[in-house]
Amino acid sequence: MADNSFTGNQEYLTHSFFDQVKPAARRQIVDVAAKVACLEPDGLPDPPGAQQIADRMADCLRLFAGRNRELVATRMDLIVPRLAERPFDVQLRALGRLGDLDVFWNAASTPLRGQISDIILTGIVQTDVPSRPSGLTPTQAQVLSLVGIDEVRNTVPALETVFRRLYGLEQVEVISWRPGPYFAQFLASLMTEEVAHSVLAAQYVTRTAVLPCAPHLTEQQLNELLTTWTENEQCLFSAPMPQLAVECRRP
Repeated sequence: MADNSFTGNQEYLTHSFFDQVKPAARRQIVDVAAKVACLEPDGLPDPPGAQQIADRMADCLRLFAGRNRELVATRMDLIVPRLAERPFDVQLRALGRLGDLDVFWNAASTPLRGQISDIILTGIVQTDVPSRPSGLTPTQAQVLSLVGIDEVRNTVPALETVFRRLYGLEQVEVISWRPGPYFAQFLASLMTEEVAHSVLAAQYVTRTAVLPCAPHLTEQQLNELLTTWTENEQCLFSAPMPQLAVECRRP
């Protein structure tokens, strides 16, 4: 996990560190992956550093859960409660890298879920001008992108509360992490002159948020999007934009 040659190849990881090892060693490997991905313990090699190793371990944990969800769930039940004792920034990063796993939420107690909600409500920094570039850190944007997952959004309503407070370009940054059906409802508002305020901004919004979510647009949402599009001069006078509009309409 700390080697410069790490590639994250799924077949290699599952074959070498799960399928071909004895059950006792497999449990130990899953335990280490869960601890590092969730807690970022001290003493990890630097370089590449604790955060990158934890990200890699989370990728492994996700693969292992696909092989044996019960084993991963058992280890997470023991480790996730310890997250409440870790520093704020570690908690936020753990949420970003593991928050899409049901075994993470199943292992999170009600108090921990409340603590996570407080972190989201108080720990997300926003810009004060709608047209400025996103003031979110990558970790904050990754965490907020979990709002696109129905189960997580229902578990942590603070995600939707904060996402709806964001300015347009901040929402674009969030959507880029996890494009999906939930975000389709916001696309029309992102093509207004308030957000797509220049030719470059219009292209950025389109390529970063609109096109990745376009397959999930309903007919009504598509009509609203293209209506807003044609009302924004920054879209009309940008050479690539007519072709990008056509891309939005493709199934």
